[in-house]
Amino acid sequence: MVIHTYGEPGGPAVLLLHPMLVSGERMAAHLGKRLPEGCFLISPDQGGHGADRGEFVSCAREAAALHSWLTGQGIRELRLLCAASLGGATAMELLKLGGLRFRSVHLDGVPLAKLGGIQAQLAPAAFLRLRKQALKDPESIRKTLTDMYGGELSGSMTEQLCALSPDSVRRILQTCAAGCAVPLDDAQIGRLTFEWGEKEISLQKGKPLAEQLYPQAKILVRPGLDHCEYLGREPEAYARELARELEE
Repeated sequence: MVIHTYGEPGGPAVLLLHPMLVSGERMAAHLGKRLPEGCFLISPDQGGHGADRGEFVSCAREAAALHSWLTGQGIRELRLLCAASLGGATAMELLKLGGLRFRSVHLDGVPLAKLGGIQAQLAPAAFLRLRKQALKDPESIRKTLTDMYGGELSGSMTEQLCALSPDSVRRILQTCAAGCAVPLDDAQIGRLTFEWGEKEISLQKGKPLAEQLYPQAKILVRPGLDHCEYLGREPEAYARELARELEE
């Protein structure tokens, strides 16, 4: 893990945990810098992403490294944690470690529930085929990603897909297929929000599980959209919603 920070350490701490194919630096540029000025922004590169040239091994390993860094910096309370997809699984591991207080937690497209056997088996193979195509014809993949997520992220996502090793791809997809729900202490989190796109696979099992395990949570479903699509296509609107969470 390589941890990037922006702003003055004395400001309200905001932690961003990126999804697969989006580095911490890109997450900060795409979303973090659209948040109100004065925040201390923490946006790590998880394994195999951005400046971290190693392998992705597990979300538990990423969370342990991040927890060690935060506590080493004397950061015990954060105003906001926003995590998307793979980042949401790492966020759950971070919350499980304890010792940190979050005034607001926003989890987007988090793979909360375990996927069925067929889906879990097919996802890594499908992503590896995309990676192979990206290495051969990156422009075709960039166009596909632009159609789904908009042009601001599609180029860097294509590059990141090519940079990830096959082993990292497999581990990430296996991690997401395994589910990541953990017991959460109400005293640890002030406000908890889950959001999913209406079309994404994780919604069908994730929403009922969230309602069962975290009845205090707010749940958003983005009509007509797929996995993390609102984050990719509408960063200004997304940041405005997070700004309201910062202010509450």
